[in-house]
Amino acid sequence: MSLQTPVGIYHCGMCKAEYTRVDHLVRHVRGHTKQRPFVCTICSKGFGRQDLVKRHMLLHSEWDDLSPTTGDGKPRQTRRNGHRVHQACRLCAVSKLKCTDEKPCKRCLEKNLFCEYDQDSNVMDVEAGSASGAQPWARNDATLTEKDHQLDQTMRQGVTPDSNHGIAAADPQSAHVTAHQGNAMIELQNGILPDVLGGTMNIADLDEYITFDFNPVLDEVEFSFLNDSNVSPAEAPVPISPASNRSADSSTMGVGSEVYRMSTSLNGWAPDKDGISVMEHQNLILPIHVSPIRLPALSRFRSVFKKDLSGAMRDRILTMILRTSPRRTLDSIIGSFPSLETLQNLIHYALLHMTERQVVPFVHLPSFAINQQRPELLCALVAYGSVWSPSIVVRKFGYAVQEAVRMSVNQRLEEEPTAFRDLGIIQAFYIQLYLGYYSGVARKIETAEANSMLGTTMLRRGQMLRAELYQPPQAFLDVAGLSLREKWLRWVESEARKRLVYFAMAMDAHVSISRRINVLFPYAEIETPLPATSKLWEADTPTLWHEVLSREVVLSKEQALCLRSILRQPHAVEESYGLCDENSLAFIVFSGFWALIQEYRQMESILSKAQNDNDFVINSRYSELSTTLDQLKAELSDTHSLCPRTTIIQELISLHLNASFYDLSDYTGRRTAQDAQSAMPYVLRWYQSPQSRMALWHAGQIFKAVHLLDPETLVDIYAIALYQAAVILWLWGLMRKGQATSADPSATTVVMDGDESPAVLRFFKTPRGVPVLTGKAGRLIPLHEPAMVVDLVGDLVLEKWPSGRLPLTTEEVLRLMRGFSSISRDTARV
Repeated sequence: MSLQTPVGIYHCGMCKAEYTRVDHLVRHVRGHTKQRPFVCTICSKGFGRQDLVKRHMLLHSEWDDLSPTTGDGKPRQTRRNGHRVHQACRLCAVSKLKCTDEKPCKRCLEKNLFCEYDQDSNVMDVEAGSASGAQPWARNDATLTEKDHQLDQTMRQGVTPDSNHGIAAADPQSAHVTAHQGNAMIELQNGILPDVLGGTMNIADLDEYITFDFNPVLDEVEFSFLNDSNVSPAEAPVPISPASNRSADSSTMGVGSEVYRMSTSLNGWAPDKDGISVMEHQNLILPIHVSPIRLPALSRFRSVFKKDLSGAMRDRILTMILRTSPRRTLDSIIGSFPSLETLQNLIHYALLHMTERQVVPFVHLPSFAINQQRPELLCALVAYGSVWSPSIVVRKFGYAVQEAVRMSVNQRLEEEPTAFRDLGIIQAFYIQLYLGYYSGVARKIETAEANSMLGTTMLRRGQMLRAELYQPPQAFLDVAGLSLREKWLRWVESEARKRLVYFAMAMDAHVSISRRINVLFPYAEIETPLPATSKLWEADTPTLWHEVLSREVVLSKEQALCLRSILRQPHAVEESYGLCDENSLAFIVFSGFWALIQEYRQMESILSKAQNDNDFVINSRYSELSTTLDQLKAELSDTHSLCPRTTIIQELISLHLNASFYDLSDYTGRRTAQDAQSAMPYVLRWYQSPQSRMALWHAGQIFKAVHLLDPETLVDIYAIALYQAAVILWLWGLMRKGQATSADPSATTVVMDGDESPAVLRFFKTPRGVPVLTGKAGRLIPLHEPAMVVDLVGDLVLEKWPSGRLPLTTEEVLRLMRGFSSISRDTARV
């Protein structure tokens, strides 16, 4: 009988080669794209085939020397020299995975599955090898029933034997199985419903693979890389591998629960029947007339002309506050309300503070006409200036005014629908929202979170996220019938809207990082051009503004790109050089990148539970994000925008890419004991992975950037970033110390808050070296001394606030660090 050559139905899009099987085409295309999605979890070397990476990992004899025992103290067995299990349980037999002699087996215990096995039957030993011509993985297991044998055959069809084994192709008719058999196979293999990605997720733990080489199941979903030749997983860090036997001591689970329980901001708020306003209005009554209020000096910023506040405007501010206060307190509030001069000083201080300390200032100081503003905006500025006062009484007054602004804005929007589009109202809303989020008071934080969607709606429905709302300066100069000042003021309002959009987006991202909530600003929706260069924004007069445009014609005719364009094409950053505000460029881009990191973390949290962590989809996404983030860092390093605050945001984003902070904090006791138990598998995998060592590096770089901050600027997201970095370093140190391994005196010291060096790169690849931080007087603090690490955080906080009058958020960070230090020392004594 003549044999017909099968027609190749799969074609390579590059060289037109034909293949009859999809896995052959995938292997061929990887030769074009140089993709290596299967990565060694020890040295991060990439491979194009699963069997090659398994074979490579067996050669890591040095790794076995470093970890000669498993987490339970039993000798580690190499794959080639390990003994064959006498009898596998039913689930391991069907899944073709390595079982253990002890029953119930380790795999069933870890996955909470019922371990079914036959205690009476005698299973034939298959170590002697199979007969000539038999398949390498063929079983001679007397315990398998006829139905199990059918499932076993189904599982075999899901893998393609390597051509070196000379295995003949299976009969096409044997590939057809019933839906019932397919479902039974999936349930037995995974214990859950099948994932929508099917076989692409079925890459099992390398330690559980059988000895023989084979290729994983592939289907059409994996062809997503055929149209994308830019992803290079082999050159990117490795995502977390499945749980290894080298597990750390799990006694650290829930170690910080008592400290978290005492937190005033991390714990939820329990509302009472009195409501919010009753809690706040008492603070509007000042005990004495504090006139003038002593405020810190802002020496670095240029001096500005103080614009006098009129008595009529003071009355409007007072009236607005009285409208939100209980009737019984009106007389007391009126009698103790700050004087005209005090309010004026608070407003001026707020304007200067926002211009100097906010990376994206959105209130234009040179054109600010104090007596022509909305009372809500002036009241928000009074609250802002009061909150930054050294006086505790004045701070409480400021937070009470912030609450009044929140209520007044909502009332205004109810009474005056056109206020939804008013710039002053939106500015007032975001000033009070910022104060609420970073108040350090759980009730205020929760209230701000509940109201935040209102601001997003005003920006979105006001078309402030759309590109067509904005025009280059030349369009304003070309408007006929207007004076130069009127043209300047129109441009200022348009530019203020731009800056407000990116201030809101950045704050939303930072709150998402801090509060474990989803972002409200989709990065794909923001078409707003980036803020214009500071040369134009800081021009004091219309004449100076016009002179800048006359000297640099390109500024008058072009606008910078939007965030969406830069995230899509990082190399496009260069096109915005000179057009945008370089002081805020990197800050905005890295803040916007958080939405991508959050998407990745959410995807990983689902897929890692449904299938296996070492997955092609997760691998590729991690690789793409790492490559894009590195490219953005390289592109933005040429600007002058990488100030310490921007560096902190950049390293914080990289930290979250390499560590799921929420799982790690849950493990330390941030939430319930059940949450800590659920997070344990991830934490143990993370601790053994290269990602944990990269996370240590980024955490150390946050420490380094905090050292460079100006005094009294360690606030808000920067203090929270220091806290999150400290938690990761603290937990890693506790787990390392729990292993009770003796330190090698000849081990290389790897400085986590230093410059990148060959020792650091080697530390990323293999867990060799002693990671340290730099303490006072250059003293090196090893991370396996967790108490000293969190003590260093406390020293940093006090160093940046020599006056000792810390904001509530920063004070809460200091309190948590002192609690962690006490726990670490108590644990060491046990």
